[in-house]
Amino acid sequence: MFSRFFNNTVYIKVHPDHFELRHVETGKSVREETPPSFHLDGPSPEDQAAASLTLAAATRRLFAGKMILSPPVVLIQPVGIAEGALGERRRALLEKLAMDAGARRARVWAGAELADDGVLEALQA
Repeated sequence: MFSRFFNNTVYIKVHPDHFELRHVETGKSVREETPPSFHLDGPSPEDQAAASLTLAAATRRLFAGKMILSPPVVLIQPVGIAEGALGERRRALLEKLAMDAGARRARVWAGAELADDGVLEALQA
């Protein structure tokens, strides 16, 4: 019963123009615009740093007013990119974004968008 309040699982969907974050255990969600020049095809170090800061700020907003006992476990998904088109470079970039935003552990998901129980299953696979 209490594990629901101590778990921090965040599902992040990366759209071309915004990040969408959902705290799986509470259902709370936030949306944050990505920096204008950010993209997943080899962003400059400056663009990547700006995206990391933006995602970290969105994560803080997601947990605003809550006592965080442990950093979140994150499932991050690029929306609109097929699994075969993801590639190692994009996968590494997405994982780094999640870790820079404060994730304890991050996994990249390529496929259909998931409901909360699907997010938990994907993280356990």
